[in-house]
Amino acid sequence: MKAVAIWLATTLGVALLAHLGSTWYVPRYIMGRLMDTVAAESGTNAFVNRPLADADSRTIVRPSPDLMYSICVVDMSAGPVRIRASASAPYTSVSVFAANSDNVFVMNDQALAPGADFDIWVGKPRQNVPVSAPSALLRSDRGVVLIRRVVTDAEQAKAVDALRREARCEQR
Repeated sequence: MKAVAIWLATTLGVALLAHLGSTWYVPRYIMGRLMDTVAAESGTNAFVNRPLADADSRTIVRPSPDLMYSICVVDMSAGPVRIRASASAPYTSVSVFAANSDNVFVMNDQALAPGADFDIWVGKPRQNVPVSAPSALLRSDRGVVLIRRVVTDAEQAKAVDALRREARCEQR
């Protein structure tokens, strides 16, 4: 009977560690590596514009060949960060991810008034984020902003690429 109790306790302990590792540690580790890689390329609070995906693209997990990606590692340790970007047809979305990989904010061009641009604030709960603007609040100092833009052909890709280079990710 004692051997069964030891086996059960060991099994439950291993299961608990595996659960905590997969739900707490692994997402933070993956996002940390992503943020470190992107920040090494562009620094924080600056967009990196990825080229259209092809068969060799693996910076983003399973990238779509009809999407243009722009990514910004935001650092709110010194205050909130303002994200400004123009929408592009036929579809544009902005997502904000926390350091633990939680998707905390999503907005697409359908939510904008005609002709309006994205103007989003990313900050921490006690930071002075304008209440009149869409905002994402994170508990961590860093996070990721991902802009996805659908492109339908090479000509449109050139226009969208020029437009996305105007996007800003700036410390307030």
